[in-house]
Amino acid sequence: MIPFFRRIRKQFAEDNNPAKYMRYAIGEIFLVVIGILIALQINNWNTHRIENKKLQTYYRNMYEENSASFARMERFLKSAGEQRQDMKLSLHYLKSKKPNTLQLLSSALNRITTYQRNYFAFPVIEEFLDNGMLPKVRNNSLEKLLRFFSSAVTKSTEMLNRAASEEISNKIIPYLLPRANIIMILNNNKMHQKYYNEMNVKGGPATDFLQFIEDMEFRNLSAMKLETFNIQIIFLEYWEEYLQNINTQLLLEMDEPIDIKVNNVIR
Repeated sequence: MIPFFRRIRKQFAEDNNPAKYMRYAIGEIFLVVIGILIALQINNWNTHRIENKKLQTYYRNMYEENSASFARMERFLKSAGEQRQDMKLSLHYLKSKKPNTLQLLSSALNRITTYQRNYFAFPVIEEFLDNGMLPKVRNNSLEKLLRFFSSAVTKSTEMLNRAASEEISNKIIPYLLPRANIIMILNNNKMHQKYYNEMNVKGGPATDFLQFIEDMEFRNLSAMKLETFNIQIIFLEYWEEYLQNINTQLLLEMDEPIDIKVNNVIR
């Protein structure tokens, strides 16, 4: 093709016909420009195809990651609900002021000294954000949900875990140390029963539960612990709904359908 155009250019030059040569030159420039534009368009299309494929992979992986988290959140919700119920029972036992009822505190009091940390890992979403993929999201609702994901889920989880841990170590344990046989109380906790049976020696003075009847500090600590469980449940339900909203938007952006059976654990 190139030798062909060279022969035409040479012929025009030998004929000494500037007008024809100029038209040819313009035409050749036009063809070169068209070729460059076509090449750029192909390159842009290929780049877009690669980026879209990368986005689709992230969308699918994020969807599956969130769906797997729902099952863990359900377990945390169930556990927090049981702990909240035990704390309510503790307060009812105190309210009754009956010695035979107070003995039941030995099975419920362990809740005041324990807290199941909320831990949810989202490596795919974190990688997506760290790699600067957020500006490529065309769905405004999805973009907003992912943009605030860190503050809505990650940071709030850390905040709740830290507050609950500090409540136990700074308030509850110092209060119970001189008043209760903590090892025996923790031994009634199904979550830690195996550990305490293997790692600690049973025995020691029995806990006098009568001392808690008129103890305002213990009542306040129990009420605060009940509120901690209430807040934990509220946050878990909020996180679950937040992830569900992300998955709903992800489905709208996926080029290929995905099996949504993994998402049936949503309450």
